[in-house]
Amino acid sequence: MKIISDFKDYYDVGMQHGFDPQLPYMRIRKEIKKRQDNSGMMYIGFAGKIYPFFDINSVHFFCSKKPQYIWACEEIPEEFFDEWAKIQNGSRYSARRAKYYYNNAQRLRENLRKRFEETDKLLGLFQKHNTAIFLYKNEHWIVINERLNQFGFQKILPPMEAYQELSMYVGSCMTKPTIEAPPIADKTMAEIKGFDKFSFRKAKK
Repeated sequence: MKIISDFKDYYDVGMQHGFDPQLPYMRIRKEIKKRQDNSGMMYIGFAGKIYPFFDINSVHFFCSKKPQYIWACEEIPEEFFDEWAKIQNGSRYSARRAKYYYNNAQRLRENLRKRFEETDKLLGLFQKHNTAIFLYKNEHWIVINERLNQFGFQKILPPMEAYQELSMYVGSCMTKPTIEAPPIADKTMAEIKGFDKFSFRKAKK
């Protein structure tokens, strides 16, 4: 696969080991942003698979010294949900309300966990936008062929593995060979399909 693009990404190193010019991938970035979304939840579509992740520092009330992008709900710190529960209820924390806040924080964590698991509904975006790569926040905020190294995606798919998966997806689902097969004679095609000189004759007794 040959990546044709005006920017570089971390998995481009795969082309250093050779590439097939008959399998081009036009990696042209395109933004579809009509509405802001500060929920923090995002999804990367890459080579036919969906990878959910959470931008914890995009939520205005919380700033963490830990990595900005979290790839599993279990890795989000408990204090994040505690703060979220307090903000939603518009009340200060107190020992008397500790159990109430705890239960509400667990509910918020479970709701976010479901968003991590609900990824099948986004698979149709690959075909809809004719792409192998996209960033999704909601139906009004999609970036086609987004640069992935800015999100630390290399921690999920190392460079060579990402390049190989992308090559297989482009080759099997998107790109047709640029060199067409030579034409086949009508007689040869008929024989391939099972027709020969005996096809319409009765066999001799």
